[in-house]
This record gives sequence, structure tokens and C-alpha cells, in this order.
Amino acid sequence: MAPEDTEDETEPNLYRNTLSSAKSTAVDARDTITDTPGAIADPIANPLAQGGWVCDAADDWITELRSHLTGVDTAFGTAVTTLQTAYDGENERVPVGDPHGLAWTRTWHMIQYNLGY
Repeated sequence: MAPEDTEDETEPNLYRNTLSSAKSTAVDARDTITDTPGAIADPIANPLAQGGWVCDAADDWITELRSHLTGVDTAFGTAVTTLQTAYDGENERVPVGDPHGLAWTRTWHMIQYNLGY
């Protein structure tokens, strides 16, 4: 068997690594916002509702705050699930020259550059 017959013609899937990093970031952000699903407004709303802000508008403002924040924790959960599903669908290694392989670094850089990061 010739040496070229045994060469690995794959490269690491760097896109998969990006998905893993994004998932970790989403999990950390979700956990930073709240440790109680469905209670994202509680750290702000509860002290205000318990006398921290006494005025005619307080109850309406707290209700509006809670309505604005409804679903934020669900959105983070959806993001984490979406990223995990995409990650699970990627192979650890891809054929040489695949856009998700070593070329992904340049592609990702251009995406970030165009988005102003």
C-alpha cells in the first residue's frame, strides 16, 4: 500500500466547534439571567411589588415588565436546543476543502466583520 493511500483526507469540523461555543454562551447567558425558569422578572419586580416603589403607576409598570419578559427564558431554551441539534448534525471531521473545515475560520471571520464585531 502506498503512503498516499493511507493519508487522512479529512480535516477538523471548525463549524461544529463554533456551534459548541455558541451553545455554551447561550447556556451561560440564560443561567446569568435567572436560575428559575419563568421567573426572569422576579429580581426586579418582586422588590418593587413589595413596597419598593409606591405610586399609582407601579402595579401597571410591573405588569408590563413581566409581559415584556415573558418568554425570554423560553427563547434561550429554544436557542440552546437549536444549537445542540445543529451540533449533533455535524461530523467531527469533514472532507478536505469542506466549507465547515479549515475554511470555516475565514468564513466566520467575514461573517463577524460584516456584522461589525
